[in-house]
Amino acid sequence: MNVEEIIADLNSDQKRAVEHFQGPALVLAGAGSGKTRVLTRRIAYLIAHHDVKPESILAVTFTNKAADEMKERVAELLGSRPASWVGTFHSFAARLLRREAEKLGYGSNFVIYDTSDQRQLIKEILQDMNLDDENTSPRQLASRISNAKSDLIRPRDFTAAEGSYIEQIMKEIYPEYQKRLKASNALDFDDLLLKTCQLFSEYEAVKNYYQQKYRYLLIDEYQDVNNAQYRLSQHLAREHGNIFVVGDPDQSIYGFRGADIRNILNFERDYPQAEVIRLEQNYRSRQKILTAAQSVIANNESRREKDLWSERGPGSDIIRASLDSGSQEAEYVSRRVKKLTEEENYNYGDIGILYRTNSQSRRLEDVFMKMKLPYEIVGGLRFYERREIKDIMAYLRLVYNPDDEASFLRVINTPRRGIGSRTLERVKNHASARGISLYQAISRPSDIPGLTAAYQERVKEFAVLVERLQEINRQGTLVDLVRAVLQETEYEQHIMDREGDNARERLENIGEMQNLIREYMQEADEPGLGDFLEEVKLVADVDRWDESSDHLTMMTLHSAKGLEFPVIFMVGMDEGLFPHENCRDSQEEIEEERRLCYVGMTRAEEKLFMVRARQRRRFGSSRQYRPSRFLQEIDESVITCENLKRGRITSERRSEAVTADISEADGPGIFSGSADRSNGNYSRGDRVKHPEFGRGEIISVEDESDDELLTVRFEDGQKKQLMASFAPLQRQN
Repeated sequence: MNVEEIIADLNSDQKRAVEHFQGPALVLAGAGSGKTRVLTRRIAYLIAHHDVKPESILAVTFTNKAADEMKERVAELLGSRPASWVGTFHSFAARLLRREAEKLGYGSNFVIYDTSDQRQLIKEILQDMNLDDENTSPRQLASRISNAKSDLIRPRDFTAAEGSYIEQIMKEIYPEYQKRLKASNALDFDDLLLKTCQLFSEYEAVKNYYQQKYRYLLIDEYQDVNNAQYRLSQHLAREHGNIFVVGDPDQSIYGFRGADIRNILNFERDYPQAEVIRLEQNYRSRQKILTAAQSVIANNESRREKDLWSERGPGSDIIRASLDSGSQEAEYVSRRVKKLTEEENYNYGDIGILYRTNSQSRRLEDVFMKMKLPYEIVGGLRFYERREIKDIMAYLRLVYNPDDEASFLRVINTPRRGIGSRTLERVKNHASARGISLYQAISRPSDIPGLTAAYQERVKEFAVLVERLQEINRQGTLVDLVRAVLQETEYEQHIMDREGDNARERLENIGEMQNLIREYMQEADEPGLGDFLEEVKLVADVDRWDESSDHLTMMTLHSAKGLEFPVIFMVGMDEGLFPHENCRDSQEEIEEERRLCYVGMTRAEEKLFMVRARQRRRFGSSRQYRPSRFLQEIDESVITCENLKRGRITSERRSEAVTADISEADGPGIFSGSADRSNGNYSRGDRVKHPEFGRGEIISVEDESDDELLTVRFEDGQKKQLMASFAPLQRQN
């Protein structure tokens, strides 16, 4: 493709972004506005038009899936894959540290600890320091440590807030955690960025080298960068100033992971000469979907104004469906799915079902299985999180880095070798006293105090096993190594002896892992154990999602970022569920929840259903819910409301009312449970009776779009808020 062809099919704003050459630029790219097209065309244009060397271009994004798509598109444009580096922040940092880690006291064969490795290490530290109590959760401490590292706070710089118990504990745990990571020659995800920034701060020559190497920096999803990523980009761009960032403040949804929306909002403060370009033409969604989404996000203050528009036509109204219960909500979605696939020519793979929290998937799964609807959950138990896969991965990590304490402890007695907790305690104490790793300790078992000859032999056999596997890794391939792990440890027999009826599934998973390794060997440029381990640790849930499969796709709203479907169902649109009840006291968090709603709405190309339930069972008890504030913020001109009335769905738009084709006639059990028991039209002062709370008086009535919220003061003095259509109230004279 020649230079003219690279820009020929771009709109004027996209073309302006692609043709930007030097100096800083901020591209405010609305949802569905073609930002990936702009990034890939810009890379190709720099190479083809400006003769920029491909290896001097660095493009970073947030998922491997997005990075792979960018690589493929650039290769198509140029006819071959250029030497430009395209990948995630973490993979870039990992590769850089493989080359430079020794300057910071780490070996180049460091391993990367994932979330479960972190928590297990913290749990061991808490136990060793006698701090393991109900007030110290490894999950909570891991999150605090992650936040500190995202803010580039090292253990020596951490100060605990006065009066905060968990931070006082963290002040003790954080240094020990980092000490043990280093002893294992391991880094966690946040270390990859922290250590790269540390390297650039402490080694001017190293920083200068990479500034000269990467003269053009492109950053995707800039609204999601945290402080460490922000500092890393500043280090790289400070010399040449060629920083080109693409993002949308309205889609900043990862504040809980440390993302700071101020980084994109303040870009022009950081780079006063920046050119600002807005991409406002949406190529994904029908106009009514965009109108609805923009009417919601307009209620946020922390944003940059954009006016998304589409040439795809108005499309159908957004459907706002209100059901009596969570079970009815799931049944409603399933019946709508059947109608879409059987009568409207949609495939299952065209439909995405989004929810705020993973726990909301259970009721949907139950109904989908009952109705034999195929589905796939993105973000469930990850393949590499399954026990049998983690065991094999631990052996591979130990072969690559024998000092890896987490992997050592996981498999030294898996399968059983008669090495119990007392033996391990002696090994740990000896290693700690000598300042060596656990593997180094068992390599000379006769030096370990209190270890009998029989136990010395057992731990020595494990050390010899690791040595044999290391030799196989040096002489053979990764496929040979995995086969040797299974044979030498008799791991598959261990699974059959231990797992019973579950053995077949676990053995199938092991077979699938071997298939994945063969695929990796075929696709990788330089296949090897280290690169494979790194790729596995840095892969995200959505990177493994197969969008070509014909299944309903279920995922959280956070996981849906960057995806699109012809049809979207957003379920659980209830105040307290979405926005989540933990966020309702903070304006900043409410704005992030609203951005999350905007992201969910703009995943839809053609149809959008927003579904809620008046009552749900959560945490073992029934609770009544009001409609989410986000529903009430949608422009009413693009909404059709569907409500359950006496077992049937009625559809209402403005003053019109019709009965929808989804009713009990569609099948047994549909919308079972409570129907509308309200006579409606309650007034302040009405006397009522409730079977549980007794007699009372209505002291206020609030109109909802499809219901009434009653505040009732009962004779015992209690005040209760009840939804009129569900509460079993009887009027009293």
